[in-house]
Amino acid sequence: MNDENVNIMNGETTSHPRKLNTSAFVILIIGLLLGGTVILYLGGVFDSPYVPQKSSAVGEGENVGAFHNGADILTLKKIRELEKTIAEDPTDNSARLQLAHLLNDSGFYRKAIENYETYLKNVPRDADVWIDLGVCYYQLRELNKAEEMMEKGIALSPNHQIGSFNLGIVNLELGNKKEAQKWFEKAVKIDPNSEIGKRAKKLLNH
Repeated sequence: MNDENVNIMNGETTSHPRKLNTSAFVILIIGLLLGGTVILYLGGVFDSPYVPQKSSAVGEGENVGAFHNGADILTLKKIRELEKTIAEDPTDNSARLQLAHLLNDSGFYRKAIENYETYLKNVPRDADVWIDLGVCYYQLRELNKAEEMMEKGIALSPNHQIGSFNLGIVNLELGNKKEAQKWFEKAVKIDPNSEIGKRAKKLLNH
């Protein structure tokens, strides 16, 4: 049907075109655009632009094979809340670690690194966090730094499977194939039936 009102009366058809209130429509569109911009600004989206990047390296607690898709509004709100908590109490290591993980998962790797490093000054023997710190550097393509951080995690926890697997990935990209093979073999040996073990085995067979 055409964009008009049809009135049938006494066998005759008359049409009355709809009148659009142009001013109201324009005001509505401008309001929606401004509202969306304010929400994004308050959420911190403009602070650190993020380009999703698939990676073979995995962090602690993340699904194997998953990659970062950026942060949604709720995550950004949680990040702001944690930043406020830390501003009020810089010694809150639990909040700082949670913040670092959220920043890492959301693709804000530089900010995640800052918080991981501050956390590790207070809790230096957390192997998982050294590995996650290495993953952040890996995502930024600072491969030598990534290797250094991950090796510190492995020194604290020699049978760290994710750390071993990630060191294999880093060395593979650095062109150190023999070193990469060593780490993949170790990851398989630690637990051949885990998802990480299976991935390491597949890379060894390629």
